[in-house]
Amino acid sequence: MEDLLMNTEAEGPLLMRPFVVAQTIGAGKPSPAGLHACVQRTLASIRAMPGERGAEARGANFSSDDITHLHVGDSLADEAAVESCAHDCRYVKCHKGKGIVWEDLLAAIQSLA
Repeated sequence: MEDLLMNTEAEGPLLMRPFVVAQTIGAGKPSPAGLHACVQRTLASIRAMPGERGAEARGANFSSDDITHLHVGDSLADEAAVESCAHDCRYVKCHKGKGIVWEDLLAAIQSLA
């Protein structure tokens, strides 16, 4: 996922701001509290980054409000958790048997830019 988002060959990277994927921070079953915890772990991961990104994130102006969470799931519980989350959280449906539809994921990623 990191390679996809940072691919600079064609049109440039899809996201120009820091991002962390679930494998980096771990994730649990969806719930508003679980998504909030995920945002907090993401914030901690970004603050721990070396260099300019980490230094900026450690500044007083960077908070969990600056994080947009993109949640991929396949159940009503996933969708309900996203709708109840206090943070900017977007839901992308993962279809049972088919998996995630590339166009849906790409549209969600592009909406973050």
